[in-house]
Amino acid sequence: MIAYRMMDETCLLPACLHGGPTPLTSLRDATKTATDIEKQEGIEAGTLARFLQALCERYGSCAVLAIHDDVVVGKLRFAPAQVERMLSGICLQQGEQVRIIAALDLATLPARDALERQLLRLDCYQVADGYRGQGIAKHMLETVIEWARATGWEALSSTAVRHIPPLLNWTGQASLSALQQRGFAVVGGEINPDLREGVISQRLGHHGEKVKQQWRAFADISDDEAAVLHELVLDL
Repeated sequence: MIAYRMMDETCLLPACLHGGPTPLTSLRDATKTATDIEKQEGIEAGTLARFLQALCERYGSCAVLAIHDDVVVGKLRFAPAQVERMLSGICLQQGEQVRIIAALDLATLPARDALERQLLRLDCYQVADGYRGQGIAKHMLETVIEWARATGWEALSSTAVRHIPPLLNWTGQASLSALQQRGFAVVGGEINPDLREGVISQRLGHHGEKVKQQWRAFADISDDEAAVLHELVLDL
């Protein structure tokens, strides 16, 4: 059975799940252990975990984790929209974003009651290989919505792409249809150049033959249509 828990200071996941499920035991010393991106960028070990720790301390949590047999098999990360704007987005796996986070004085993160609006920005929906298609992403989203309502947030916002499995797996974006089914309203959208490049690359087989085969079911969708990044909001 899959269990869902909000990330807190005792369970920090600063890495992605592209390498597969992550044992919970490996998260105990996250503030002292270097992630691959920290090693790559020459950043002090535990920097990203301490950033997540600060988010949890100020805002109650910054992710929901899906757990099966003591391993993390899914995650949905979030942060106040104001904080994401401060950092021009939050990605713990891209060098540029990691360097921005590393240079951040955590003391400058605004207190919750000092935020311009009680708006959370959902980011990085991810389910490990072998666990997809089991409704984990849906349950993580529902868990976040319930938690946000219970803790007094006013709204959630997110970007999303069309429900095309290889695109969802690669981007870490939400499914447009999944968000709409849960009451999110589309408030904008435009073709994203990086997303379009990825769509073309996947269709050409640059991400592997399996991914290329998956795209055949979406042959009627143009590159431009598939590359639209939608903006959605859910008022709580």
